[in-house]
Amino acid sequence: MLIVFLIISFFVSKSTIRFFIYEADLLFFQQNVKKMINLKRTAVLYSFGFYNFLIILILGFATPFLFSIDLTFIDIMKIILVLNIFSMIHVSLNYLYKSWYVRLPILLVIHTFLILNFFSIHFGIYLILFIISAVILFRKIFSNRYWVTEVLWEYEGFYKWMKIIFQFSMEMSYYLPAKIRPPIFIFAKRRKLSDHRIDNLIYKSLLRKSSFFSLPLRLILLCIGLFIILPNWAKVVVLIITILGLFTSFDSILKEIKRASFFQLITPSEDEWISSKLRVQKRIIYPLIIALLLLFFIL
Repeated sequence: MLIVFLIISFFVSKSTIRFFIYEADLLFFQQNVKKMINLKRTAVLYSFGFYNFLIILILGFATPFLFSIDLTFIDIMKIILVLNIFSMIHVSLNYLYKSWYVRLPILLVIHTFLILNFFSIHFGIYLILFIISAVILFRKIFSNRYWVTEVLWEYEGFYKWMKIIFQFSMEMSYYLPAKIRPPIFIFAKRRKLSDHRIDNLIYKSLLRKSSFFSLPLRLILLCIGLFIILPNWAKVVVLIITILGLFTSFDSILKEIKRASFFQLITPSEDEWISSKLRVQKRIIYPLIIALLLLFFIL
């Protein structure tokens, strides 16, 4: 039962707060600190009030089942406290860390420790943890005067709902912004891969679509396979065809990247594009050719 509760708590815990920023005049509230604090207080009370209303409603329907597995009224109150503690810790971590791979291990440790020790930890300790979590969260919310994190949450929430609404009609779906895939490699997301602006965009575009690698990879694997079974004179022909095929496939990939929407906005000159193309070829195609030549002499 505790393992099930551990899994459910990850999906049930609240991660953001509804701050009503779309309904607020941000400049007015930034100039009136007391009104802004009142708005934040109202936002927190509304978000956690509605959250607890849903929890109590669900637990109310599940009460016969909970009593049937020998849970007491104190245990049910502990469940409510635990979910609120997780939610407040979740929101506080969202303020501190933007990267999910930093927040997730911390949340996993806290969830696992508190839930697996659910029956051994006294109700009073959960109450103290609830108060400490609430104090930390309130201090974090009221110390942030300029609505940086809150505005981001509101825009993400607004976009999520508008995406659902816009998808009901084909005409409205065209107004949705194009979703750009993140790079395949985690460290390539924010890392600068080249000092040249166009080169950096090309590398990031290559990493966003795995289909770009399919044709060159198939050519290389086919070439290696033929090296093993063909005589030497035929290997030379295969090597030449593979090298020409790599240049042709890479050229078509770059043409597809050039037609992307962000390159239409940047509009690099033809000289910039050709010099960038040559630099990228030196870093990608030439090492592959050297590797194929080494395999030719080895096999």
